[in-house]
Amino acid sequence: MNYIKNIILLLLVPLIGSAQPYSLSVEKQLKEVYRKVYPACVRAYGIDSSTRTQNSAQFSAVVVSSDGIILTVAHAVKPGQLYKISFPDGRSGTARALGRIATDQQTLRPDVAMMQMIEKGPWPFAEMGCSTLLSTGQACFGISYPESQNLLLPMLRHGNIINKLNSWGFVESTCIMETGDSGGPLFDEQGKLIGLHSRIAKPEGANYEVPIDIYRKYFTALKVIKNYDSLPSNADQLPVDNVKVLPAQKKEIQENAINVSAKANSGAVVKIYSRGDTILGTVFQLKNGKQIVITKNSEVGDSSFTILKGRSMPLKLLKRDRATDLAALDITHRLSQPVMVNSLKALPAGDSSLNARFLYSIMTDGIVKNSIAGLLVKELPNRFSSGGFNAYLQEQNGCPTITKIDSGGVAQKAGLKEGDCVMRINNVQISGAKDFNSEMMKYYPGDSVCFSVRRQPDTLVVAFVLVPRILKEQPHPMNHFEGGKSLRRDGFKNVILHDARIRSYECGSPLYDLRGNLVGLNIARFSHTTTIALGVSELMAFIDTIP
Repeated sequence: MNYIKNIILLLLVPLIGSAQPYSLSVEKQLKEVYRKVYPACVRAYGIDSSTRTQNSAQFSAVVVSSDGIILTVAHAVKPGQLYKISFPDGRSGTARALGRIATDQQTLRPDVAMMQMIEKGPWPFAEMGCSTLLSTGQACFGISYPESQNLLLPMLRHGNIINKLNSWGFVESTCIMETGDSGGPLFDEQGKLIGLHSRIAKPEGANYEVPIDIYRKYFTALKVIKNYDSLPSNADQLPVDNVKVLPAQKKEIQENAINVSAKANSGAVVKIYSRGDTILGTVFQLKNGKQIVITKNSEVGDSSFTILKGRSMPLKLLKRDRATDLAALDITHRLSQPVMVNSLKALPAGDSSLNARFLYSIMTDGIVKNSIAGLLVKELPNRFSSGGFNAYLQEQNGCPTITKIDSGGVAQKAGLKEGDCVMRINNVQISGAKDFNSEMMKYYPGDSVCFSVRRQPDTLVVAFVLVPRILKEQPHPMNHFEGGKSLRRDGFKNVILHDARIRSYECGSPLYDLRGNLVGLNIARFSHTTTIALGVSELMAFIDTIP
């Protein structure tokens, strides 16, 4: 019975788990396949037929024919309704939902749906594979649009098949998902579509995919605008061409791919004790021979220490940088395996060669966590990490107006009252809710802010210090995992999004590619599916400022 509850709970939340490490030849093959199928992976949301405004949550889907047949999941669409479709190349159009098969009204299984582009093609499309030919341990990858990131480009994640068909009719994989990933495609290593993201279970890494064969079987029936509450009576026998049965990847190949370089770099990571908690740091050797520890600024206090060879050693704070959330600490003991600053190489601006590259993060005690570079982002706006003041606002007559104040919070202590209209923030004029939100995104907990507010008949100036915002999370497994999300998890530039399950207390750890090159520093656990790493360009810029 608990299992049934889990299946119902987890609708609209796909996951894509930690990728497994492979050889450079496998990486090259995956990059080629990724480039081929990526253009067909689309972002979608419902729109009003008259105003064209968004009226549903976003979800993912995949185009499977040049004339714009789109496959997605039943829990994301309703037959006959319109949906805006956005392609990775920037094009967009409108699709109409066609058939939807949801025979179980509680779980919406088998969770099958089809849409059709209204505009004429040709559209980029992916080829359908065959899910009955899958084997346990076989590699797979997903491309979808997680809602938490709110980006127009999809994220790649990598994993393996756990179960080719479970008792509930799903393929199980380790490709992790979250809200927004629903309907996203799962591919085999040939780039054949083998399933669509449906839901997750409570254990981290347990993910359920609708097998592609059920879409094949009812392809004709799905072209009709209809909600099927029982399986359609007419079935197809679509041919399956050029699909190979792929073996499971051998563990020894996976291990050999990172064994040498991981061992060579494992000595650069230390555990930092600060504020009664722990975080990781990476030891760098500067060009002048000095060694320093770089870690996550918001998790380190003014006093911290590490333990080396059983001895406690103080770490002196050298520099903080809020923009990157990096801190540099002086370490008196010299380590034998630091990261050499003069060996660091930053990717040129706009270089996407890191996409789809296998990566690994090194923890203390020789632990290695594997992932794949899912997306490179020039800027991740400060949506979740900005400071708060324990009050709620709505736009009223063009002015952001305080509608509720938490008892005992910052706003109440500062003297703000319900009905106050915010006209300026630190002398920046505010014309509406959009201006207010945009300006507040510039400030973090601990920053001093001054509001000019209109309180009839007066105009008042109120100053206070921002505190961490209390974000209400859905009671869903995607929001509850070991370590949780980092308190400071966005507001960064030039970052790598990857799918390693880095715990919030493991930030500050180094991120390498299979060639042993440092490509970034893990700076935040952003969500269930995503860890954020600052790119080498940001690291080098910070290091250059250290005295």
